[in-house]
Amino acid sequence: MLLNYIKTLYTGSTICLKKQGEILDPICVNWVIRQGDPLSIPLFLSIMDWAIDGLNTRLGTSIGKERINYVAFADDMVIFAASDLGLQHQITHLEKELSKSGLTFNQAKCSSFRLTIDGKKKKWIMNPDKFLRCAGELIPTFKVGSFYNYLGIRLAA
Repeated sequence: MLLNYIKTLYTGSTICLKKQGEILDPICVNWVIRQGDPLSIPLFLSIMDWAIDGLNTRLGTSIGKERINYVAFADDMVIFAASDLGLQHQITHLEKELSKSGLTFNQAKCSSFRLTIDGKKKKWIMNPDKFLRCAGELIPTFKVGSFYNYLGIRLAA
């Protein structure tokens, strides 16, 4: 119902320009909600909440006593999973849900980070092999010695 209201609000909209004090004929505006539109922020956050809400918490990872599967701020997100398959499932879910609203991942801003645990040597090893797919493409991995910006903070491995 809300989506129909918003569609109605933006469908068939017109604007009138004023030139040298004279109001010109109305111009039909056929647009989608654009960045900067007053509705863009609440709609974007609603869509993100809806998509994130469907993530499987059992596929997350434990940090202390808490189990988490993501952290997010606006359009920046980190997704956690205890297994490669779990992480791929979460990415595929998000991709599917966001696409229903016309949103897609920006491949140029995506990166993956995977730790492999060697129980015999009691070591965590950073695995540089690409393993996640988004939009049919392999997501680049975060490599030792590389940098990645998240929320304006430069992270290094």
